Amino acid sequence: MLAAFEAARRRPRRTDFKYRVTIIVPAYNKVEFSRCALESLFRHTDFSRGDIELITINDGSTDGTEEYFNSLPHEKKINLKYNVYNHLGWGIARHIAEGAYVVYFSNDAVATPHWLENLLRVHEEMPKVFWSVPNCGENCISNEQGIPVDYDNTFADMGKMEAFAARNNRSNPLLWEERAALMPFVSVVPNLFDVPEICADYTYTMCDFEDDDFSTMLRRWGFKQILAKDTFVHHFGGVTLSEVRRKSVNFASLVKMRPVFREKWKVDPWQSLARIPHLKEALSAWTCTNNPVRALVIEPMFGEGIFTIRNFFRRTQKRVTIDAVVADERYLPDSKYTADHVYALPHLDNIEEHIREKYDIIVMGAALNDLSVRRVVPFFRMCRRMLRAGGFIRCRIVNYSSAENILQRLPNSIPPLVYDIVPGADGYRAFSIDETVGALQRELGAREISLHYITTGHFFPGTEEFEALAARLTDCTDAQRGTLRNLLYGDLLILHIT
Repeated sequence: MLAAFEAARRRPRRTDFKYRVTIIVPAYNKVEFSRCALESLFRHTDFSRGDIELITINDGSTDGTEEYFNSLPHEKKINLKYNVYNHLGWGIARHIAEGAYVVYFSNDAVATPHWLENLLRVHEEMPKVFWSVPNCGENCISNEQGIPVDYDNTFADMGKMEAFAARNNRSNPLLWEERAALMPFVSVVPNLFDVPEICADYTYTMCDFEDDDFSTMLRRWGFKQILAKDTFVHHFGGVTLSEVRRKSVNFASLVKMRPVFREKWKVDPWQSLARIPHLKEALSAWTCTNNPVRALVIEPMFGEGIFTIRNFFRRTQKRVTIDAVVADERYLPDSKYTADHVYALPHLDNIEEHIREKYDIIVMGAALNDLSVRRVVPFFRMCRRMLRAGGFIRCRIVNYSSAENILQRLPNSIPPLVYDIVPGADGYRAFSIDETVGALQRELGAREISLHYITTGHFFPGTEEFEALAARLTDCTDAQRGTLRNLLYGDLLILHIT
């Protein structure tokens, strides 16, 4: 697939577009949301110059969506008799879109002042961008694409939303963040519909992991995926999605589509993101006089750790060079376009024999549990030797002793494919947190190691009762109670070593 795309990319590109932009709005029922979306588009998009066309796709709606779309003044309207999850509609739209750029605009999104100009500017000023995506309210999207807002997620509060967006939507290239994967509820992409290799994989017949799949293709083809934090567009998505996902009857899409991704790419879509919690905050609190800063990311996987570092120094206008060490060859295609230098090694125990550089920042993308490290203490001792004065090391450990992780591995009604970490038949590497941390403190110095316990999303309530029971069964002393609480609530442990 990647070779086919490389050949396609070398072919001459089309330039004979009739319009500057094509905006495509798909809908399946929820006509009230579609009306809000279309009215906002007409209000905040300049159609008067004739260089923007609109295409609507009614994907088999039964609630008046077809009648509403037919009442609008645009020419291109796709009305399907049956709901086919956008696939047929998009197949038609790619043949009739005549804009140099194509906008996907979800029918539960609401346009805002300057939304289109800001997103187009990303393409005009940054090379190799496939899609630019705005941010929205933090409760209306996952993947850390949202920001805090000061209005309610209701039709009645859309006036307040527009005022919020007007304050936010001021074009600023320093706020463009490259990401490993994006959820494109609204996206601006170059019109590459004549490249057949760039298309959705119709194996994803339900609503989950199609975005992850497409992001993986883009990342491995060398395209950039940009979250434009200078552009805010409202998204009603959180109105029903968060409730639907929590009901076991609605886990079907996750359970059926996650294996499709895993079989195609031979890695897991969620575990592979390698997001390093609170790394941005650690960088903000850190002082470094070296310029350029030099960073090493060990097992970056899909590369969110690399992008967090690169985005931070882009915003602070400081140069950074990022090296990557990859022992898991499944992720070599991801690092090819994200790191400045990539070192492919068979294992991680002797990195300093292959790399003579010293680094200001050393972070592990994969959790310590998943690193090909035979002996933990010598590994961190080696990392410390590779660190410049004033630098830091950051690593996360999955704490399989947390209440949530214990309950996930007991018989229950939640399908394993819904969890962030899917238990495998080959088992997993678990650490005694107390023993591991104690050994590192003795070797590297207790004052140089900070511990941060993080609670992730929970499926099971009752951690307080679990703690009380565990304290009684283990005859836990008052002095030990704080440690017990950290272990039961902390699904992840972050090690920060200076």
